This record gives sequence, C-alpha cells and structure tokens, in this order.
Amino acid sequence: MDYAAFFTSATGHEPYPFQAKVAETHGLPSLLRIPTGSGKTETAILGWLYRYFHHPEPAVRATTPRRLVYCLPMRTLVEQTAARVEGWRKRLDKADDVCAVILMGGEPREQWYLHPEKPCIIIGTQDMLLSRALNRGYGSNLFMWPIEYGLLNNDCLWVMDEVQLMANGLPTSTQLAGLRHKLTTFGSTHSMWMSATVKPSWLDTIDHRAPPASQVLDLEPGDLRNPELAKRHSARKMVSELSIENGRNYARRLAEFIVDKHERGTLTLAIVNTVERSQEIYKALNNPRWVSLEAETVLIHSRFRAQEREEQRERLSQEMDAKGSGRIVVATQAIEAGVDISARTLITELAPWPSLVQRFGRCNRKGEYKKGDLFWIDTGTRPQDTTPYDPAEVEPARQLMKSLKGKSAGPSDIEELGDVMEDADHLTVIRKRDVVGLFDTTPDLSGSYLDVSQYVRGTDERDISVFWRHIPEEGPGEDEPKPVHSELVSVPRFGKSFLDYLKEEGRRVWRWDFLDGRWIRVFLREIHPGMTLMLDAAQGGYSVQTGWDPSNEEAVAIVVMDKKEQEEGQSSDPLSTQKRWTTLPDHTRRVVSEVEKILKDLSGLFVDQDTLEAVRVAARYHDAGKAHPAFQEMLRKGATAPPSKDVMAKSPGNGRMDPSRRHFRHELGSAIAILEHVNGVGETVRDLAAYLAASHHGKVRIGIRSLPGQRRGFSDSNPDTDYLLGYRLSTLETLPAVELDEGLRIDKTTLDLSLSQIGLAEDGQPSWLERSLDLLEWLGPFRLAYLEAVLRAADMRASKEEQEN
Repeated sequence: MDYAAFFTSATGHEPYPFQAKVAETHGLPSLLRIPTGSGKTETAILGWLYRYFHHPEPAVRATTPRRLVYCLPMRTLVEQTAARVEGWRKRLDKADDVCAVILMGGEPREQWYLHPEKPCIIIGTQDMLLSRALNRGYGSNLFMWPIEYGLLNNDCLWVMDEVQLMANGLPTSTQLAGLRHKLTTFGSTHSMWMSATVKPSWLDTIDHRAPPASQVLDLEPGDLRNPELAKRHSARKMVSELSIENGRNYARRLAEFIVDKHERGTLTLAIVNTVERSQEIYKALNNPRWVSLEAETVLIHSRFRAQEREEQRERLSQEMDAKGSGRIVVATQAIEAGVDISARTLITELAPWPSLVQRFGRCNRKGEYKKGDLFWIDTGTRPQDTTPYDPAEVEPARQLMKSLKGKSAGPSDIEELGDVMEDADHLTVIRKRDVVGLFDTTPDLSGSYLDVSQYVRGTDERDISVFWRHIPEEGPGEDEPKPVHSELVSVPRFGKSFLDYLKEEGRRVWRWDFLDGRWIRVFLREIHPGMTLMLDAAQGGYSVQTGWDPSNEEAVAIVVMDKKEQEEGQSSDPLSTQKRWTTLPDHTRRVVSEVEKILKDLSGLFVDQDTLEAVRVAARYHDAGKAHPAFQEMLRKGATAPPSKDVMAKSPGNGRMDPSRRHFRHELGSAIAILEHVNGVGETVRDLAAYLAASHHGKVRIGIRSLPGQRRGFSDSNPDTDYLLGYRLSTLETLPAVELDEGLRIDKTTLDLSLSQIGLAEDGQPSWLERSLDLLEWLGPFRLAYLEAVLRAADMRASKEEQEN
C-alpha cells in the first residue's frame, strides 16, 4: 500500500505533499513548521504508522521506533487527539496491532507497559509525559516510575506539538533528546517538534543543537498548489481592536459584545487568558437578566474532569444548523492548539504573539467565509492585567496587532510580516547530572522526592491533581480505591483558587502515603506540584458546568468507576495475592516463558549477550526471596490451607505482613541469593541479574537503606526493632533451600546485609551501591531502566495469567 492510499483510508482525503514527505523519505525532520490547520497531527501519527508497518524500505521499518509518544501542552487536547487516533486505527484495521493509551494521571485504561515488544501510541500532556521521562511520573504510582521511565526513553519517537506553549518543558524535551543519544538507548530514538510559530534556535540547548535547515520542514510552493491547502493559507481574517476596560463589569460588557457580534448559524469564539475570567463570562452569557441569547454556549478550559471534557468535545464536533441560532464558545488558552474548529467571529484578549497566531487559526480556519472578523482586547500593561503572561511578553504582540488594524491576519498575511518571533529565553534547563541523578527513586529521609516541576511546566504552572470521594468523618480507609483518569482535575498549586478552596472552614485534603500504605491528612505547606489529592465531595469545589470552582459549595457528583483497585504501599505485594495458590516453581516457569517471548520479539534491540543472560538469570531467581519464612507466613494469613507443602509464590490471603517486618521486601533476598549461588557467569552479569531481581517491583533499586520510620543499626541494643527492609540486622537470617524451577534448586542462603554499607566489605566484595553505580556507568540510566521494564512486564504478565486462569 502506498502512502496516498494509506492516508486516504484513514482520513477520507489525500495527503498534502509535505505530509507524504514525512512518511516516505528515509529520515524524519526534527522541526515541522507548518501553519495552523494544515494537519500536523495526521502528519506525525499517520506518518509513523506507515513507516512502521508499510514503508517499502525494510531499513526504514526496522529503524522506526515501536512507541510514538505524542506530547501536548494542554490536557483539553488529549482526549480529542486520542479519539482521532482511535478512528484511524479502526479505519486502517490496526486496532489489534497498535495500542493507544492516554497518560493523564490515574491508572491508564490499558496496561501498555505489559508489552514493551508491541507498537503503541502514547498520548499525554507535557507534565505527565516529561515527568515520567524524568523518572518522577506525575499522578503515577511511584513504584511504576522506573518501568515508565525505561519505556519512554528507549525505542521511541517523541512528537512535541505546539511547542510555543511548552515553556520550561521545551528545553527539557530537547535536553532529553540530546541525552538519549549521549547516554545511549535500546532501539532508535528521535524527537520531532511541531508548531506554526517556532524558531529553530528555540531547540538549541546544552546537549542538543538547533536543527540545521535540512532538518526543518516548511510549506513549499508545491504544497500550495493543493486547492484545499491554498484556500486555508489565503483565508482572510480582518482585525479590529475592541475597547473594553478591564474592571468590575468586564465580564458582563464582554458578554454583551459577544452577543451583539454573534451571527446566527455560525460559531463565535471568545478566548480569554484565565480560567476565572472564562467562567465569569460564561455565567454572564447564561444570565437572562444581563443578555438575551438563543445560541448554545460551551465553556472550554483545562480545569474540567475528563468526562466533562468528553461531553464538551462532542458538543463542539456536532454540526450546526446553518439556519439555527448558532454556537458561542468561551475558552482559555486550552483551545489554542489542536482543536479543529472554525469561527466566523473571534474575540481574543492580548497574549504573546505565538499564542495569538494559534488563536487566529481558529477563525475562518478553512477559508469557508469570504472573511472572518477578529477582535482583540488590550487588557492593560500591569502584571495583574496580563496574567498569566509577563507584560514584557505581550508588548511586541501589542505593537504588531496595532499595525494590523483594518488588515487581515491569515497565514499568508502573517508570513508577509517576516521574522517577528522573539528568541526563546530558557529559564530552567536540566543538565546531564540531574537526569542521571533522577534515576535513583529512593526517598530522602523525610520520605520526599526531588521536585521536577520546574522542568516540566512554566515557572507559574505547577499543578496538582485532585479528585472527589465520599469521605466519612474519621477520614478515608486504607481500602479507598486509587483514582482513575476520568475523575482527576488539574489545579494550580500556587494559584489563588486552591488557596481559596483550603481557606474555607472544614475543608480537608488527603494524600496516599506510599511508605505507610494509607491515606493521610495533608496541609498546604506539605503540598507540592505533581501530587494527587483526595477531596471530600460534600465540601464542594467543582461544578459540571464550570469545572474547578472553589466558590461552589454544592456537593460534587463523584465519578462512577468501572473497576476499583487499591493503592500500593512500600510493604504491600499485590501481585502475590491472587484468587488461588501458586507454587514458586510454577510462577517462575511462567515468568521465564514470558521473558523468552519478549526477548525474541525484541531480538533486534540487544546486541550484547551479557544483558540477555542477566535478564534470563534474573527471571529464574527473581522470587527466591519468597522462601523466607516471614513471607510464607504472610501468604497464609486469611487464606485457606495451601494444597501442598511446597514453597508458595501466590495465595488467596490478605497480603498483610507482620508489623515487625515493616517494609519487608522479598526481592532483596532474591538479589542476595543470586550473588551467593549464581556461578559460571561474569561478575557484571551476576551483578546485573541481582539488580534486576531486586528492582522487579520498583521498591529496591540503586540504594539499600532504611526508610523513614524504620530503625537501622548493627548493634544488639534493640534486636526486636533493628531491621533493614524487614530483615533482622542483629543476627544473620537465612533463606531455606528451595526449588525455583525445574532443575534449579539452591541451597540455604545466608542473608548478609553488610553489602548495604558503603565501601568494600571485609571480604573485599563491593557494596550494593558500588555495584549499582557500576551498572549505571556501563548501561546508562535509560538502558538499565529498560531492562527493569522487560523483567517487570514478564512478571506482571505471568501474574495476570495466573489471576485470570
């Protein structure tokens, strides 16, 4: 199938020349600089699909990454993009061949991480995706951080859409692109940035050079010979300034102007710069005492739950009756990028020039009107007038808009203005040492982790995610299910609205404590960007009509969940509690089988036999630590008697460990068993196998040390409380001899935890930290995490099979 036929099957129309170029040529551009409304999303996603499955050159298919990571600056765009992808998958008959998943906090609908060998399209906002690429996944279970980190930094094509809106996320994306090449990855990786308003110099950072002209794709004369694209390119959008004082009655006066300029049977779009202002204007439009309006009204901003965003998307996609009353949409910057609507009339507040150009793209988008009307409002020059932008950011745009009075601001008209883009001022740039340092996911002594918000969003855009539940007076119980994507709302941590919510008497907030395995009350000073917080539905704070609204005191309607899953804690082991008993040898055989399937399908990625051997050894030994008497006792709690006296790996018990074994991790015992019993391989292979076994739940990785609330020491002073990750320190414990797999039985293992200390042991053996750092130096952070992901995927797949069958 050639690309024209492929593209037409997906979209119903032929590709533009630039779209075919991306799909058919040998290499991919680094920068796609194409006017708004020209089909950048189709270019990237359908181009990747064609290159992976149908490109006529085997070398291109072989080097096309398995995963496409589509990074968007606004959460309102994610569901819309995902819906388009779903349509393309079905029309191309690829639904079973390619997974598609949304990453926006909460448990994803599809467990994409179980299949590192399969192609997948991963769509999310920049804070969710970049935080995961930095091993600090926002809205994600922290024990999942390493597996997502490994999969999102290897064998991936990253596409950054509408980069003019990315703020600090832009230099982070370029740094990660450069460091993937410098620190090496498994499989090919490439990054592509897309925008109508971007300069190549914006992509120039310490470890990533700006792309040369040969790597920048612009529209060419041949593209404009296409009638449809030419019509969009020459669309007329006539500019007028609207004088409304930014004061007390601003929302009402703007609502009156919107109604006055709205034409029946058409779309009128009003874009303002803050959520609060959009809500005020929407309320004014729906207040019959102030305006008389027949047209449908829709409010779009980033502070809605997914299910309300889906309803808004459906309303926007509905065709209007040309003879009807029409539709009025009030929106924030959330509508600037990727939303395929065309307004007859556009009213916008002054914003930085790149943002204005994106807004213009929503007016007379297809050139279907003889002209579109474009009104702009100068809200003032003070910081409070231009928020969330700095006054200096909007001043150049003010001068340009004044120069366009009575003129058109269509794509061809903007091109005639020449190079009016400002150079990017990257305020925060992540460095190589920071990226490597983030590989370690061990919490500090307070139980906290390094905050990466400065690298994934703008300076003032540091969000938290909130959701609502029915909470009893004593607070939520341990069994309160973890949140799902559809109930989360993103809220600015440092914004006035969140402070307004908390200052209301009686309003309480909880977070999940991963170390203690319970929901705990949290206060403002303890809240940091990226956290996920539970709010009491009875205390309000949200409206299905207007979204996040601290002034709303009515009870919030909670989202009904299809399935309920418990949160995971440091001491819990959810994969070990199943519907039935499973012996250790049976489980090991399944994991080994799944590992072999994955390695076979990924055979083109691995050229080093040592890594393959280490993964195989780790698979056979990964649960040796479950032979520990404390773990076997835990499996038997709340369960029927096991069917045999064999060592068990899974049980139908309640999975609660003896409190004296707080934070017990069987994986540490498995790692020590590998170091003690595995012979016939090199030291590096053995150390890598031990590391992979230790890390296969994401809880024991580069460091072995006591966690907050846990006493540690090598003395007899208090032998009942001196534990390290649940193992007694005052006396040496042992694992009993155990059969791990058919033909593999190991003798008793002495659990010598001296390797947790820094420096060489008395016998000259390196510490666990030294071994781990050597592996990090050998493989680099991205490849080492990818090997973790492979073993963990095999283990989870085996456990899922045992649960389902």
